[in-house]
Amino acid sequence: MARQWLVLLRALPSFLKYAILGISVPIVIYLSSDRASSQTSANAQAQALTQAGHVQLERGEAAAALQFWQAARKLYLQSKNEEGAIGSSINQSLALQALGLYPRACTTLAEALKLEPWLCQSNTSLRQQEERPIQLGQKQPSSPLNIIGLRSMGNVLRSIGKLRESEIVLQQAYKSSFSRQKENDDVLLSLANTERALYLQALNKYQLVEEPVAKGLALQTVDLKLRQALANYQKIASESATVNLILQARLNYLSLLLDINRYYALNAPNINASTLQKLQQETQPFILPSIGQLLVASFDSLPVIDSIYARLNLANSLIEADRIANLNKALLKEKIDLRLQAETLAKTALQIAENINNIRAKSYALKVLGQIAEILDKPERSRTHLVAALRSAQSVQAWDIAYQIQQQLGMFYNRVGDLPKAIKYYKAAIASLDRLRSNSTLNSLDNQFLFREKIEPIYKTYINLLLSSPSPDLQEIVQINGKKQTVEIENFLQCAKIERGSVDENSTRSSTAYIYIIDLDERVEAIVNTPDRTFHAHTIDSKSVKASVDNLILNLQRNKIPYTKPYINEKSVALYSQELYQLLISPIEKHLSQAKTLVFALDSSFQNVPMALLYDGKKYLIEKYSISNTLGLQLQKPQMIATNNLRAVVAGVSEKSPSYRELDAVENLSSLPEVISEINKIKASVQVVELLNRQFTSERLQQKVSTSNFPIVHLTTHGQFSSDPDRTLILAWDRAIDLQEVGKIVQSRLQNQSNALELLVLSACQTAKGDRHSVLGLAGVSVQSGARSTLATLWFVDAKSTARLMGEFYRNLKLGKPKAEALQQAQLSLIKDPNYRHPFYWSGFLLLGSWL
Repeated sequence: MARQWLVLLRALPSFLKYAILGISVPIVIYLSSDRASSQTSANAQAQALTQAGHVQLERGEAAAALQFWQAARKLYLQSKNEEGAIGSSINQSLALQALGLYPRACTTLAEALKLEPWLCQSNTSLRQQEERPIQLGQKQPSSPLNIIGLRSMGNVLRSIGKLRESEIVLQQAYKSSFSRQKENDDVLLSLANTERALYLQALNKYQLVEEPVAKGLALQTVDLKLRQALANYQKIASESATVNLILQARLNYLSLLLDINRYYALNAPNINASTLQKLQQETQPFILPSIGQLLVASFDSLPVIDSIYARLNLANSLIEADRIANLNKALLKEKIDLRLQAETLAKTALQIAENINNIRAKSYALKVLGQIAEILDKPERSRTHLVAALRSAQSVQAWDIAYQIQQQLGMFYNRVGDLPKAIKYYKAAIASLDRLRSNSTLNSLDNQFLFREKIEPIYKTYINLLLSSPSPDLQEIVQINGKKQTVEIENFLQCAKIERGSVDENSTRSSTAYIYIIDLDERVEAIVNTPDRTFHAHTIDSKSVKASVDNLILNLQRNKIPYTKPYINEKSVALYSQELYQLLISPIEKHLSQAKTLVFALDSSFQNVPMALLYDGKKYLIEKYSISNTLGLQLQKPQMIATNNLRAVVAGVSEKSPSYRELDAVENLSSLPEVISEINKIKASVQVVELLNRQFTSERLQQKVSTSNFPIVHLTTHGQFSSDPDRTLILAWDRAIDLQEVGKIVQSRLQNQSNALELLVLSACQTAKGDRHSVLGLAGVSVQSGARSTLATLWFVDAKSTARLMGEFYRNLKLGKPKAEALQQAQLSLIKDPNYRHPFYWSGFLLLGSWL
């Protein structure tokens, strides 16, 4: 991760290369009343403090630098020096970024530059502000100070993941800087970095998303942003008069060339996209010339910290280039040994870091040397470097470097067969990741696009190591897997750490069993936590179970539009459902004899499978147990709804509305006349505040949710859950409500009330067709809402049967039944009806969260 972090930001000033240091240098300013009253004296003192702050930051002491710049700002304000105060605010943002406090840095800049505060709000997207362009607050948009401030703002917005906003701010700064060449080049470099980030974001989305429309759009963005970033780096390298900028642009250019080639090399067998192949073929010829330019470049002209990281970044690029087979053949002809070149660069960087006593830089240099020693087949030297690197990283709380070193040490000990030490270091790596998540650093831009490639393998390898133990701790395994699922949702939402609620499972165990289906790539592990507090595990062949899952989902998604009757082939569904039952449930069924409720925690490979549909040859699973799902995300303590408090805000759209055009993933959306019937059936058991058709706007919904203390929100309208958060939408009358708005609406309620939302119901929504991970979208809605339980449909089921099922569900809640049992009884009522026995009608309902 540190490599990616540095690559993404290598063209930025050195302040972005520091982590939390926890160093505080007290500032004592002795001012006589005469001197304090002198504006000239105050300005002089402020300038001295400003310079002192830069010295502290150069040493890696960001907390001390922040104190100096805060004091400088006070003096500038005292002397009524507005430009000095703004400059101090910009400097403060640098220190705050170095400390990982990106949201605070953003707010500081927005206030200083008089930009709109919504830019820094994590729950506000540009989509919601489409009618309001970003307004520049400064009177002199082309002044050097304003350009520097806007460039800093663009960098901060990139760091908090608001890439489109970053691009817009930097484009405006670039236009304002045309008459100032130095500022113009600086801004262009930042803009290229944001375009690079947009490329990485799109590539990550292309890799993760399975919905065809979203995947195609992501690929278009990959192509566009890669080309824009490369062109801008080349422009700086060829036209800038600043040696520092030229060198940084060339470093970024090479890294970007290698990135697309690395990705293609790793994924070529699974890539059918000609766009990626074309990009790889077009960019590879430029790698060797780029390396040649950088190998003869002088890094000594750079500021000392920048020179360290520039050398390390080039060393990393050389290591990456060394892994590309075609390049190696060409390099042999040129007689260039990239490994030795990389080692020389890293050794020089280490020496400089030691000379200036920058512990973080020293740690990273040692880490790079450890990687190079491993490549050179010198394992003991590699281990020595890594142990020293870890010691340094931990001493300055550089957890973003520490977790990578711990992973490398875990891999080392696993290779030499020392299982206890391998487990120890992988456990430590996960602890370091937890620290990153806690201070939001993991969710800064540096780490947003790495889950599948960098983060998930750590959890999976650790679980595999634990399972290799003579007596594996199954309880720890399910806890670690739950943590992995939570990190996956955080990556999906690009949000800060999600706080998982503490659940006293013992208090709900008398008839509840927990089943964990863990995807470990080569195998699948099914673990059951029984009502009598014992754990049991069963290993399943990955290929067979995933083939059955794929076949089942393929059949379930064969519905045609409009949905006038079930098109699902019942025999095919029963066949694959029975296969899954035999693979997943039969081996552990003997441990379920005391269970009445099954709570499933499924990895994303299995989340689109309605577990209620699993079939033993005679009965479906729902006919034997009530069922709930957690996806590793128990956000609120399980708790039943009081029967005397069954009140709901119910909103629905029964007619074709203007918002239908926004759900372009599904064609020919039909109106939902049975919505009125569904609402009427809910009213039979629940006190309702109703918003129907034109009354159901996002603003009206927020108003009703925030002003009522109702524990239930029920939305019956078209919607879609997707593995692309941008395409997870719920249709109000006027427009679509996206994930962030769902959170904003419910957060307005939580600001006024202390109790969590008990139940969120999303009726008539569906998972995106062709997207096996689309339930991530449902999990995202659940997280954003903070609801104790969420009930949703996996596909758009028959309107009449849905209205009946919802009526039965609420009637059962009124009778005091737990949510999972209330849903089970409602589903059974359809199964018993010959008109609705087909799985199409009842199996698409998913309860997420609390089952009570």
